[in-house]
Amino acid sequence: MEKNRVEASVNIQPQQATTGAEAPKATKEAKPKPPKFVDVVCVECGAVRTVGRGDVFQVKRCVECQEKHKKDLRRGYRKARLGKLKNRIQELEDKLALATK
Repeated sequence: MEKNRVEASVNIQPQQATTGAEAPKATKEAKPKPPKFVDVVCVECGAVRTVGRGDVFQVKRCVECQEKHKKDLRRGYRKARLGKLKNRIQELEDKLALATK
């Protein structure tokens, strides 16, 4: 079996030569690269901390303030956990006291 082939002819015409100065070629302009490191101002003390551009959205404090902040958070979690345990112990002691009466 023969397949029907369609042949198209393309008319190529040579470019017309321009007289005088030729148009300048379009070149890619180099985009300015973002800096690799960025300065972040601490929200607590106002000190400047230099971090990589990938960490900009995760950093709000200088190193010293960040250490203090984490320490305070741990202290708060510990106090809350101990407070809950003390309340639970008190509830169990109250139940035991009612059961023994």
